[in-house]
Amino acid sequence: LPLRVLDVNHDSPSGVALFETQGLSAPYACLSHCWGGHQPLTTIRANIEEHKKAIHWTCLPKTFQDAIIFVRRLLIRYLWIDSLCITQDDAQDWTIQSAQMASIYRNSSITLSAAWAAGPHDGLFIQKPPRTHSQTTDPGPNKRKQAPHLPSRHPLLSRAWAHQERLLSPRVLHFGHELLWECMTHSTCECGSAAHDNVRSSLFTNWPLRKTFFHPLAFSLFSRVDIANVWQGIVRDYTRLQLSNASDIFPALSGAAKLLRAALEEKGVRSGYVAGLWEDWFVEDCLW
Repeated sequence: LPLRVLDVNHDSPSGVALFETQGLSAPYACLSHCWGGHQPLTTIRANIEEHKKAIHWTCLPKTFQDAIIFVRRLLIRYLWIDSLCITQDDAQDWTIQSAQMASIYRNSSITLSAAWAAGPHDGLFIQKPPRTHSQTTDPGPNKRKQAPHLPSRHPLLSRAWAHQERLLSPRVLHFGHELLWECMTHSTCECGSAAHDNVRSSLFTNWPLRKTFFHPLAFSLFSRVDIANVWQGIVRDYTRLQLSNASDIFPALSGAAKLLRAALEEKGVRSGYVAGLWEDWFVEDCLW
């Protein structure tokens, strides 16, 4: 378990409290979410002891409440949410835990992605329209049929931190106009027809290769050229995304780099890394 998690089956009236794990091993889930303009409830030095006793349900934003209910139904007791499990006004705690992001997401049982929500008060779920499929006549072989989903924007997927969280999590469940599942080997949607949908294409373009890249068994199958090409694609994706704090630009990708370095060392390759660039293919990285 990470250093701290939320115990969502706590014996307090709200059933939720911050728990210091002290090396305990147990299944846990993560929540990937947008902080939005109005910041969610956070753990700070002034309230951390209070949060260890209980976190009042009414103080939790809707997205957090939905995530807690969802993981309870999965029979998972522990949930990691960055704003509550990292002491936000403690620079040392933030530095230590941000360095552990790779293991936090990689070792989770599942990550819930609040993909559609622009902020913590939007919730995981949206009200579906009465019909998500419309009947159309065949306009002929040279005309495109309407996609079976409504167009969708995914604010979370424009965030740089979420990029790394999605890469490293073994399983991600995206909450959009429907549920979309993504793991190391598969991606699919609730209706099963998203292969031809702009919602899915915006969510999954280039991702089967990107995410498979971090499969524990995959590195042995990748050549040096493969690794360089995929990493450059990851960095290209990353540079298009948004950060609230410019100082996070390197920490928000450091977890993925840390895993890649460990995998390279297992292959007998010791490559220096700085600012998204690798010594072994430094020239290629500068060209893209």
